[in-house]
Amino acid sequence: MLPSGSHGIVGLMPGRRDLLALLGATVAGMPRQGRAAQSPASLAAAAASRGLRYGAAPFSYPPAFSPAYDELVAQQCALIAPVLNWRIISPAPSKFIEGTDRGVVDFARAHGLQLTGAHLLWHEALPAWFGSLQHASGAHAAIEQHVSLMGRHYADVTWSVNVVNEALSPTDDRPDGLRDDHLSRLLGSTYPSIAFRAARAAFPHAYLLYNDYGMEQDAGDMQKRRQSLLARIDEWQAARVPIDGIGLQAHLSLARSFDPDSYCAFLEEIAARGLRIVITELDVLDAAVPAAIGPRDQAVAALYARYLQAALSNASVAAVVTWGLSDRYTWLTPETGPSFARTDGVATRPLPFDAAFRPKPAFEAIRSALSSCPMRALSKV
Repeated sequence: MLPSGSHGIVGLMPGRRDLLALLGATVAGMPRQGRAAQSPASLAAAAASRGLRYGAAPFSYPPAFSPAYDELVAQQCALIAPVLNWRIISPAPSKFIEGTDRGVVDFARAHGLQLTGAHLLWHEALPAWFGSLQHASGAHAAIEQHVSLMGRHYADVTWSVNVVNEALSPTDDRPDGLRDDHLSRLLGSTYPSIAFRAARAAFPHAYLLYNDYGMEQDAGDMQKRRQSLLARIDEWQAARVPIDGIGLQAHLSLARSFDPDSYCAFLEEIAARGLRIVITELDVLDAAVPAAIGPRDQAVAALYARYLQAALSNASVAAVVTWGLSDRYTWLTPETGPSFARTDGVATRPLPFDAAFRPKPAFEAIRSALSSCPMRALSKV
């Protein structure tokens, strides 16, 4: 299971998703110009050639702001993943602080990019004041207001939105398979439908996704999580909840095995229900292999290739989003937690570009997988 609101260096390194908020400080001062010309070799161009979209979460934080990195993001991505977490933008009821992520949103608009991956409802990102609500009616109204405000500010530049994030927890033994948290205790199994119905009105042209982790590799309760997700999809569709697709996070690790046949069968189960699939948080933890850069990079690239060859064989997969673009900006650090870093103290190398923004074997593996997968109709704008 991923860490809950990982705490980094106090005053400097925020949690894994809050890191994105600080990109605004990087891009806010950039000159507004037309979309940067994408190299024919870019990941976005490779994806578009097969009717897909490629994007990244562009983690960037002090002390290493870099205009060169901003240019890399603009050249390589069609989608960009901001934070926009509820507890950050609404510290008090009815208060909306647009400036928190204004930089990344302005950057997207200036460069012709679209937003993906913002979480409308996530148990780790609830405002403190929401936790004090004691009545279902108040929680229901607060969710609807929050989703409406998000749509008012960001719907015009949003391609997909994670309406509900990480709500499943089969080991909590609730009959509905949901996490035993303040949301489910206050609203029961209805809260995902509340959020999705509000999101359909607020984001009429975006893909509305349910997003979750732990379904890609053989570890822990993977099979139980897969079956729980499929059961929830069936329930939501029976209730006419307006869900368009599923976001699969795909935090891969060289320490775990990957079964392409099992994964493809799982994706087919989702596709058979008429849903799109977005790979939302793709990266590869390299902690299980020796530190030598050459062999390590090749091992990371090989897992990217195996995973994407399987995932992209399903035509319902509409986009691939890596959880970072450069090794300089990754959440896989000791500050996140010991399970998300190397025990030898060497920096991880989980992403397409190295810390100097040079393409690695992982870049070539991703680009090759994107450019050689089955053609599909370009997913909607």
